[in-house]
This record gives sequence, structure tokens and C-alpha cells, in this order.
Amino acid sequence: MSVPQQPWPPPYPPPADRFHPPEHGHPGAWPYDGPRASAPSGLAVGVIVLALVLTAVQVSIAVAAWPAAETYRQAARDGLAPWDVFTVYDGLVGLLFPTLLACYVVTCLWLRRCRANLDRFAPHLHHARSPIWTWLGWVVPVVAFWFPYQVVRDVQPDRVATPRVWLGCWWAGWLGFQLTLQSTGHLTASQDAIDEDLVMALPVLEAITTVALVVALVPWVRVVRRTTAAQHRLVESR
Repeated sequence: MSVPQQPWPPPYPPPADRFHPPEHGHPGAWPYDGPRASAPSGLAVGVIVLALVLTAVQVSIAVAAWPAAETYRQAARDGLAPWDVFTVYDGLVGLLFPTLLACYVVTCLWLRRCRANLDRFAPHLHHARSPIWTWLGWVVPVVAFWFPYQVVRDVQPDRVATPRVWLGCWWAGWLGFQLTLQSTGHLTASQDAIDEDLVMALPVLEAITTVALVVALVPWVRVVRRTTAAQHRLVESR
């Protein structure tokens, strides 16, 4: 006897009480005067593509860090400051901020659309944070260590152990990337003469930064695809 397959992803949980909202178009359906809701499919593609671009830029930076470290080492012997040296590594680092900014904007737009659909079609679901934190959570100091995780977690179709493992892997990798990224920035941002011993640690730190980002990328792609598929089911069922 065949075992029935569970849908992937599972649907968002219905209300716990006996009330079930009627299907869209039936008598008593939820009133709504705004534009027709839609799943954020295009935004999801943008989120994944930009995540891949960010990872590619970081991998290129890690590769370029090795010859750059030798250039910085020679500059340190000459008593030069980091700003007096320009390498391929520096050019690639210059691409990192606009790529991160693009990732931030598109990801927040995707999360905001997911949240709006849930607020409209599944208002019974609990959210730890208000909608504004889909934008602010990533940039406000201190709370940026856990608010974005909560925002992403609360738009998932379910919150059982397995999805949380994927979320945990993504968030651990992302935090590791952010922390090591700040460390590498300090090595080359000083106005003083280059420290020869410190600058030789640059390729190692960039390698660690890259590994952390790759660790975050794989579960992140799965989270985005899974959440967007659940949003499709939610919107089409109404």
C-alpha cells in the first residue's frame, strides 16, 4: 500500500478555533477593497540571485586577498598607510557595499510582501515583531542579532524542528559573515602605517568570511523557495 505524500511545503496552519474563513468569492468571504494579492515570486527570484551575486563577490575577494596581503606587506616595510595602496582586492571590496545594499532592499521587500499576505489571509498567526521590523531589524544595533531571525521565522509555513534547523544554519552563517566582515575591514581601514603581522591575517579572515557566507547561502535559498511556495498556496486558496 502506498503512503500518501505530504505536500511541500505544508500549508500555513488554520485558526485553532472552529471558525474557518470561507473561500474567496463565496458568500461571507473576507471583504477587501485593495488590489489582488499575489505571492512574491519575482522578489524571491531577486533575493536568491542577489544572494548568489553577493557570495560570488565574497569568493572573489577571498581569492584576491592572498596577493593583496603580499602587496600590503611590502607597503608595511615602506611605512605606507592602507590608503596609499590600491589592489584588485580593494576594488572588489568596493563592490561589496552596493551588493549588500541591494540584498537588503530586495530581501526586505520580499519579507514585507510575505508578511502582508499573512496579515490579510492568516491574521490568527502570531508574529514576534511588528511589520516595521522587516526593515529596521537588520540595521538597528544590538537587536540586529536576533530580530531578523524572528521576522523570517514567523513567515515560515510551519515552525517545527526541521525548518528551525535550516533557519538556525542560515542565521549562524549570516552572523559569522557579519562579524568577520567587520574584522577584515579594520585591518585595511586604518590611517596609520600598515601592521605587517596583522595584514598577513587578512587572507585567513577573508577565507573564514567566505565559508560563513556559503554556510548561510545554502539554507537561505531553501528558506526563500519554501516560504514563497507556501505563499503561493496561501494566496491561491483564497
